[in-house]
Amino acid sequence: MEPRIAHRAAFNVVGLAGRFTPPTTSRIPDLWTRFVVRIGEIPHRHGAATYGVCADADPATIDEAGFTYVAAVEVERIDAVPDGMIALTIPGGRYAVFTHSGHVSRLHDTVQRIWGSWLPASRHRHVRRPDFEAYDERWNPVTGLGEIDVWVPIADD
Repeated sequence: MEPRIAHRAAFNVVGLAGRFTPPTTSRIPDLWTRFVVRIGEIPHRHGAATYGVCADADPATIDEAGFTYVAAVEVERIDAVPDGMIALTIPGGRYAVFTHSGHVSRLHDTVQRIWGSWLPASRHRHVRRPDFEAYDERWNPVTGLGEIDVWVPIADD
């Protein structure tokens, strides 16, 4: 499992957020279900991709403190956020980008390999910025099959 290394400029997202711990991640699909029916409310959308953003995960304390997950879309600006949603600016920077292939229900396995095997064995150092999943035209939301990119922030060399 070898990622591509990429730089991504800062971008804005708007979406629905929830607080999760490892045992409660099975509730994330429910967040997506609630979000999808509200996408049309979001003004200034940019592109067709959707994003799953882990906004404040700390690998050292994730079992106790959990993390905020946001089902979101990219927007050109964040001056109008629908009620009950939040806006985030994802900082630009360097990322290790992994591509998950297959059914979305197995995405957890890919994420576990990234954080549990690849990152500790790599020469790269994780930095505290949001990591995110990008769901673009390669993924089919009806079947749950396709490719999903997982963007993990890493330090500049």
